[in-house]
Amino acid sequence: MTSEVEQRLAAILAADVAGYSRLMGGDERATVATLNEYRQIIRGHIEANGGRVVDMAGDSVLAVFKSALGAAVAAVDLQRALAERNDALPDNRRMLFRVGVNLGDLIEQDDGTVYGDGVNVAARLEGLATPGTVVISEAVRQPLRGRPEFVLEDIGEQSVKNIAQPVHAYVLGRADAEQLIEAPAGGAVKGSRQRQRLVIAIALSVASIGAIVWYLIAPGPPSRSPGQVAESGLALPDKPSIVVLPFVNMSGDSEQEFFSDGFTETITTDLSKLSNLFVISRSSAFTYKGRQVDVRDVGRELGVRYVLEGSIQRAGDNIRINAQLIDATTAEHLWGQRFDRPYADLFALQDEITQKIVTELDVRLVEGEQARMWRGITQDVAAYEISMKAIELFRRGTPEANEQAKHMFQDLIDRFGDDAAVLAGLGWAYMNEFRFGWAVDPQESFVRAMKIAEQSVAMDDTVAISHALLGFTLLLRGQHDEALAEIERSIALEPNSSLFFAIHAQTLIYAGAPDQALVNVQTAMRLSPFYPAWYLSILALAHHDNGRFEESLAVTRDYIDRHQPGLQHLAHIMLVMAHHGLGQHAQARKAAREVLRIRPDFSLAQLPRIHPYRDPATIERMRQTLRDAGLGGGAAD
Repeated sequence: MTSEVEQRLAAILAADVAGYSRLMGGDERATVATLNEYRQIIRGHIEANGGRVVDMAGDSVLAVFKSALGAAVAAVDLQRALAERNDALPDNRRMLFRVGVNLGDLIEQDDGTVYGDGVNVAARLEGLATPGTVVISEAVRQPLRGRPEFVLEDIGEQSVKNIAQPVHAYVLGRADAEQLIEAPAGGAVKGSRQRQRLVIAIALSVASIGAIVWYLIAPGPPSRSPGQVAESGLALPDKPSIVVLPFVNMSGDSEQEFFSDGFTETITTDLSKLSNLFVISRSSAFTYKGRQVDVRDVGRELGVRYVLEGSIQRAGDNIRINAQLIDATTAEHLWGQRFDRPYADLFALQDEITQKIVTELDVRLVEGEQARMWRGITQDVAAYEISMKAIELFRRGTPEANEQAKHMFQDLIDRFGDDAAVLAGLGWAYMNEFRFGWAVDPQESFVRAMKIAEQSVAMDDTVAISHALLGFTLLLRGQHDEALAEIERSIALEPNSSLFFAIHAQTLIYAGAPDQALVNVQTAMRLSPFYPAWYLSILALAHHDNGRFEESLAVTRDYIDRHQPGLQHLAHIMLVMAHHGLGQHAQARKAAREVLRIRPDFSLAQLPRIHPYRDPATIERMRQTLRDAGLGGGAAD
């Protein structure tokens, strides 16, 4: 019976072991064991990126993917994973794969077998690769344009066996690799090291750019409510809004207009891909080209809050780019940066600077400063998308959202392997459900959070959020001094992080130092002018424990106005305490009733994990305050 066949376009990955016969001749048993281990690694990366293994005959691998991007990611990631495994082997036992990736037509039989020109070209590209590298076709390169996580080396047109037309090929690597993958012998492109150094230099210089987006999307009181009209202008959207004005060509050379216009358009296009930002179209923005404008008028006319503008100038062999972000409601300059770079390759320079700027913006656009904690995840596009969704869920402060975030972080680990930052995210999800009474088995959730924190720090001692998580687990275990040491380590790693100053202030309160905590939470607020609402809970508690009940009451009311629904009962507990401190017992009882309305299952037994004070007398006074207001009082409490 003849098998049915399907002809379609697909990405094909072909790989084999370089020097396989030599390895088998040296030690057959060890070679087979290594090959089996490496095949599992390869299969894992293929399947994690939407691929299907077709064949693993002998020392070869053949796989098909739905997308060229998935195949490219799988190829470079599996090479990196195998390189790490090879580091543990002696030189004569290392197993290096050559990988080729093509996008083309294939014929697939109903039993899963594939053949056709697309497969043949992938096999020929594999033959062009030197051991440990990936070579791709022009068809695969096209979907990778505008993606800064990849580095490409053009090795030109290649005539390959049994393929009628030459194949334009590229060596593919990751931009975050320590060393650019070398091109195949005889095909290396001159200047690869210089370009690598340029990429690194640009990456370092634009690291500061991400700070501008803190002004765009960090949570905090907006200058006006969504939909409110700014002085008879258009209504502001319900999300951060920006227009990229045409960058001014300062070169005195009209032929350079294409560069400044293209630079503007590229930034606009890439920003438009970010769902949490409202971006004015290029056509509207370019109506301002060549005009002297007041950014406040631009904001009113286009209905946006932020304006990004700049200029480009050629000076000899260099190009200078100035950029600045302005709040159109106040005309306040929020951020500015100048870039001086070689002019040698204008188009490459445009791509590199634009890609790096957008990458830095993208890392922060979903959650401002908090997104920096997860930057280790962002090397993979799919992982980045999942992590940003999980962080957004954390913001909601509800048990349902926390559960979704937990599953997302677990999915990241299952798909991409252990990572210290991802583990910390998972650990915080377990910590949240323990602290706030959302867990089915609170003790199990706490034990998981604690073990994950220890594993995360052991995996990478330089991840600040992991130390903060470990510090918080130590706090809840009653080890206040050790907790402070871990959180201080977080601050040492990220000294401009308002988050870690806030966590440190919270820990100081429970350690019995509310005066020092007051200083630290105010530092956190200064570092982050649009601070999240929960900073107010720390400020209110610090005022309360310093005996400043009026200040505590005022801050708590602000906290209630701004707080998200999942933790409103905690805000009203603070209100009970502030009113009690002022002798306003009727108001305290009213606030207590609101606690029970929001959380009918609230019990004073939960108090030590919500407010883990070092001094047992402090927690007992808090219990008594809440009892006096009508909360608790049962035997369990």
